[in-house]
Amino acid sequence: MSEKKFIIAGIGEILWDVLSPTDKRLGGAPANFAYYAGKFGAESYPVSSIGNDSDGNEILSVMKKNGLSTDYISRNSHPTGVVNVNLDSQGKPCYKIKEDVAWDHVEMTAKLLDLSKKLDAVCFGTLAQRSADSRKTIQKFISGTNPECIRILDINLRQNYFNLASICESLDMSDILKLNDEELPVVSKMMSLEGDEGKIIHALMEKFKLDIVILTKGAKGARIVSRTEDISEIPTKKVDIVDTVGAGDSFTAVVAVGLLQKKDLSNILSEANEVAGIVCSQSGAMVEFSSKSISS
Repeated sequence: MSEKKFIIAGIGEILWDVLSPTDKRLGGAPANFAYYAGKFGAESYPVSSIGNDSDGNEILSVMKKNGLSTDYISRNSHPTGVVNVNLDSQGKPCYKIKEDVAWDHVEMTAKLLDLSKKLDAVCFGTLAQRSADSRKTIQKFISGTNPECIRILDINLRQNYFNLASICESLDMSDILKLNDEELPVVSKMMSLEGDEGKIIHALMEKFKLDIVILTKGAKGARIVSRTEDISEIPTKKVDIVDTVGAGDSFTAVVAVGLLQKKDLSNILSEANEVAGIVCSQSGAMVEFSSKSISS
């Protein structure tokens, strides 16, 4: 008898990451998350919208090529999302995100509500909530999940597309918060939280009744704090960084699948660090690798 596959979704933006006039890659944090969750054996679904245009047609084609389900990708009259990505000397991206695009207008449907009720885990962020249409849909979708579903907020603060209200509303719906070492000071300042890294993490956990907070720190590794554990790890493998696009999303996906598989947090952290390193060593958000090659 085959093992039951966990059903996981990433809801929000799907788009083209344009790295140069001749180089565009499929991206968007929720879509990247779904891609990597699928790599680790989940039945995964990106939930988003694309335009009725050639960019949208290409997205569907690349999704199928990458093994991503298109079942919950709707189409509307707005243009398909595009992000211009500039990489610095360390491969860290700077994003210029086009506004009023298809993923700003994701509509709630009975089909989406049915999916939400089946989920074992879901990941969402703040970027796609910059517009009223998608914010309403995302909040209904998350609210429609069952109590056992793991709800992950991968905060993804981008440009000026976030505010205190949207962050707090999202945290109130979440079990897990994932953010990086550049986002933590921004969030703590907005909420007037003081103290060191650990104190701020625990304050967020108490304020929003979170089960886990995940803090990623690039080459300095990551930290996972739960109600009973506080684990940090610095990656031991040296990685030649090409770019860091999609690395955080792969990390989140490994955590989601690992928690559903009831793995120890220390093992999850090691595996997530290793996968993020592999993603950083290749160009683009959705890189090719086998989950069987992961040492942990």
